[in-house]
Amino acid sequence: MALGLLATPALAQSPLAPTDAPLAPAAPTPVAAEPPRALDPDVEDLLSRPPPEPEEVFGYLSVDVAATPFDEQWRRASTSPWPEGNAQLDAFVRQLALLPAPQRVDQANRWINAHLAYASDMEVYGLADYWAGLAEALAHGRGDCEDFAIAKMQLLAAAGVPTRDMYLTLVRDLRRQADHAVLVVRVGEAAYVLDSDEDTLMRSDELHRFRPVAAFSENGRWIFGRRTPEGEAEMAREVPDLPPEAPAPAVAAFTPGGR
Repeated sequence: MALGLLATPALAQSPLAPTDAPLAPAAPTPVAAEPPRALDPDVEDLLSRPPPEPEEVFGYLSVDVAATPFDEQWRRASTSPWPEGNAQLDAFVRQLALLPAPQRVDQANRWINAHLAYASDMEVYGLADYWAGLAEALAHGRGDCEDFAIAKMQLLAAAGVPTRDMYLTLVRDLRRQADHAVLVVRVGEAAYVLDSDEDTLMRSDELHRFRPVAAFSENGRWIFGRRTPEGEAEMAREVPDLPPEAPAPAVAAFTPGGR
């Protein structure tokens, strides 16, 4: 409702007019209705959909869990503040926000890959495992795979991509036999995988090299498995020490931070 319709118009009164005479209510001033503004098709689609669960882009089922051992790292890094005083970054975000959503995803992937060099957490922070946000990663100019993925997520969020459609995903790289992390971004019915090793967005036929282990977003946490012929979900084996309420019958060590 327009606030102008709630305001009482000022009434002119002659000094000679009796003050106790009733005054007729003034007619409200007509207010022209503004034409509805058309939404960007990408934004309209994103707003019309309910919060999604992780896309089954790797050919695995996802199951939500109550907690994981990485929750504190995820919370701290994903909610870390935006870098201050970085004019180059701020200008890039303004340009990025003008692009169609798929191009935003592609350009954000390339920008972070160009501005960060790979280094282990031990080399940068002196810790075996540390998840950094965009500001910390750019301040050091280096980071490992989780840092790349979280930096891309925060960059895309600043450019207008809903955080509910982005998932930090821990995977097992079967080609290199190493633990890894990527960012999965949903745009409409499509899903894109952003990798610290690849400037181009990964194609669906390239994803067989990854076995997803766990995913994190603002909506929750998930682990992955395949459905057996009997209809039971075989959960990914690499998720470590999940709490009893999480539906994971068998767990083992997962070491994040691989390239």
